Amino acid sequence: MAKKFERLIVHVGMHKTGSTTLQHMLHQMKWGPVGPIDMIDVNHSPACMLWFGSALKQERTMLNLGHNRASAERHLADVQTRVERQLKSSHKRELVISSEWLSAGRIMGEGRRGVLKRLKATFEPHFDKIEFFAYVRPPLAFTTSAAQEMIKMRREFNTPWANYEQRFGQIQYLFGRKNVHLRLYDRSKLKNGDVVSDFQDWMGWPQRPAKLPHVNQSLSAPAAALIHCFQFNRPLTQTVEDHEFKIKSVEQLAKIPGPKFALSQDLTAQLLEKNAADLEWIEDCMQQKVSDADRGIPEGAIAVSGEDDLKYQAARFAPILRGKAPVEPPDDPEEANAIAWAALQKHLKI
Repeated sequence: MAKKFERLIVHVGMHKTGSTTLQHMLHQMKWGPVGPIDMIDVNHSPACMLWFGSALKQERTMLNLGHNRASAERHLADVQTRVERQLKSSHKRELVISSEWLSAGRIMGEGRRGVLKRLKATFEPHFDKIEFFAYVRPPLAFTTSAAQEMIKMRREFNTPWANYEQRFGQIQYLFGRKNVHLRLYDRSKLKNGDVVSDFQDWMGWPQRPAKLPHVNQSLSAPAAALIHCFQFNRPLTQTVEDHEFKIKSVEQLAKIPGPKFALSQDLTAQLLEKNAADLEWIEDCMQQKVSDADRGIPEGAIAVSGEDDLKYQAARFAPILRGKAPVEPPDDPEEANAIAWAALQKHLKI
């Protein structure tokens, strides 16, 4: 018996490869035989986390999604109702899910397999085939961007590795390697230098313009250091009000201009050495060079090796919160942290 749809396209990032821009383009698709799955949000990750993941069992994850348990359950029920209705009534030939979370490094082991199995069980009865598409970010470019995202989200300074095999190996195992398509994310080689044009070309769709927001700007070094200071020192609470204050404070500090943020060459060399086998796996998988080991530190950038460097830089740039020039920080990282935190408390009215 023929299935209703020809293909489910599952776009899974990676993070920091223009995913947000692509999701806005997909959300605006009103033409032709292809359309987005209706999961309410432009980014399908929140719905996927609730539906196929374990977010309903994790209070902190629900809070990060803007929900308590009751509202999360209502939201998921609404998503499921919309999708079921769409699967019954849509006249499209292909539908699209876009969720970089589905390839996120933090879904580990059996957890990832369970997520993918639940997605497969939900959609396989309706589609002739399910295909996955992902842009692959070179490792040091990924880690530099991911470190900035972690600074915005957590107290600890982390330099996440891309974990390519962990991201894509289970997808290949469950859906078949021929149904997992990977493309190196290199701006200079994108069609028209644009990820939207490139993705449309990759899918074989006509080139269609879309009204797209300007999103996900990188942090300057001063912004990264001051946000880290805020996250490191702020009281940890679980209320919705405190979570909203955190988001607003980070958004405010993220606008601070200044020299670029970078990771030190000693740190990146250690990352490449430690993860050489994983880098070899993705290069074998894609049959091309993925490594950006020759990536240098941008001119004028401030390179950090760890938490102490961020504390020094936070103290150095704390005066700019009052419109003053940066100063030489003290030698002791804890003293530097105290100076920066005092300035932030006054600036943010904590």
